[in-house]
Amino acid sequence: MAHSHRPNPSKRTIDLIELSSSSDDNDNAHCLNAAAAAAAATTTTHSTTSMINANPSPIGLAQPSYQPFTLEACNQERLTILPIYPPSDQISNQHINVVVDDDMAFDSESDRTVFLLLSSVPVQHLSEKEVARRHPDKIVCSIPIEKPSTITASHLADFYHKYYGPDIMERFNIGFTLLDYSYSRLKKVIQLCENAYVRILQEFRSSNIILTLNDSEFKQLIEFYLQIDVDLFYMKTCSFRQAQPRSQTEGIFCSEMPECRYVMKRCNQIACEICSSCSPRKKQQKYDVQFNSYQKHRFVNGYESILNCPATCNTKNIIYTLTCHCGEYDFIGETSGLLWQRLATHHAITHRLIIEQLMGSANYEKCFGKRTLNMTKKDSCRLYQHPKRCSSAIQSFLDVNDSYWIFVPVSNALAHQANQQYQLGTTEHQKYDKHIQQLVNNVPPPTQGFKFTKQQLHQQYEFFQYKLHENFNDIRYNVYTATMIAVLPSNSSETFRQIVHSLFVTHTEAKLNKLGHIFKYPLRTPVNQGVWCENLCHPQDN
Repeated sequence: MAHSHRPNPSKRTIDLIELSSSSDDNDNAHCLNAAAAAAAATTTTHSTTSMINANPSPIGLAQPSYQPFTLEACNQERLTILPIYPPSDQISNQHINVVVDDDMAFDSESDRTVFLLLSSVPVQHLSEKEVARRHPDKIVCSIPIEKPSTITASHLADFYHKYYGPDIMERFNIGFTLLDYSYSRLKKVIQLCENAYVRILQEFRSSNIILTLNDSEFKQLIEFYLQIDVDLFYMKTCSFRQAQPRSQTEGIFCSEMPECRYVMKRCNQIACEICSSCSPRKKQQKYDVQFNSYQKHRFVNGYESILNCPATCNTKNIIYTLTCHCGEYDFIGETSGLLWQRLATHHAITHRLIIEQLMGSANYEKCFGKRTLNMTKKDSCRLYQHPKRCSSAIQSFLDVNDSYWIFVPVSNALAHQANQQYQLGTTEHQKYDKHIQQLVNNVPPPTQGFKFTKQQLHQQYEFFQYKLHENFNDIRYNVYTATMIAVLPSNSSETFRQIVHSLFVTHTEAKLNKLGHIFKYPLRTPVNQGVWCENLCHPQDN
């Protein structure tokens, strides 16, 4: 799917790496073939294929290297935060141009070739070399540890057991060097998260934001980091909140096809707003939440995730996503509280802004009371700016609040036709109240190419005259589908949630997030596409 912020594929640069003479010829040829394929694809659209459903190579043929489907020319910055193998010293330092069209990437800081970890890709979809890289013995330990156990008090030994002990390396099924390198890389990612928070939260620029984790959380965070892969989040080693590792020997590397083992279930408590709102017996629902869905979630950019723990409406410390019904925009949120509490806040702000979009901010205050600073401080968030000008969201609102159709302008051609018919059939002359007429004048002017009909203007007058807003204000509709995508340890700190949240936001390129993006490029995406009053389905049209 084309993204408006992404550059023209025909303008993207193709990079190459020259391998040393001691490098494997097949790897070199594969890299060159990838570059040729990238060049040939400059005029075609990249097709997204689920790696869970992808077909392996036919029997008897070698499986090619895995091709990430969410990496494109415009989002190569993601390579700087993805888990990778420690760079090999066997690669030449000669830098020509750089290609990233398979799992091979170029480390601009050290001029070395690196390889993506691909922890969530099953072996069926990896080449022989990619499978071989997973073996712990393939990576030489850069700092030999001869006697990690000692009866003498040792800070270094305690540190080793805390972060590198057998319980960690055996559970992850990886060697010391890979784990040590990943810790170092994760620290750089945390620093990038800090920089992004400082950049976005301008008012805190002078307060020196520092994302600090306690010791126990750092080794928990590395478990998430290593399994938030290039195309899929799949936490195979999860062992908290009643979750169990899929296998005692698998570790972080996916040996078999990914499985969806956990779902979000209803809590079935009477006081639960989500359960009561999402009842299948109700035609109109305030919330749209995915329950009992044993399937991966796919984000708008094609990234996928599999829930890591069993969950209910009452589960706290979570990462969730909201996908607009238009299918073009999504948002990722985090909360230490309950999902319904966040959804209630999102819904209240969205509902108010849609009404303001239709009748005008000044009229909203006249009809519903003055807006407080606490009410409006989040109005500029992309999450709330999108639905007020999204035809899909407006349609959902109008389906249960049909009295507001009078504030939806029609095309100039339809208005001209309606005005002719209205003039022929109308003889009424009414004395207008100037105060009520001022409210009509406060209604936002139509978009270019659209206008209000004379009948609509008359109906707007009557709407304010008879205070119809008091009788018609139904909140039983939804504009987003909510999905719980990750459950964090119950005692997770705010910093822990912020870092995991940032990784999800960055890899999914969530267009309705401002806070959470480590890189700047997704924020250039327009918050809406098209004209909000186009393609609406009026009840009279059926």
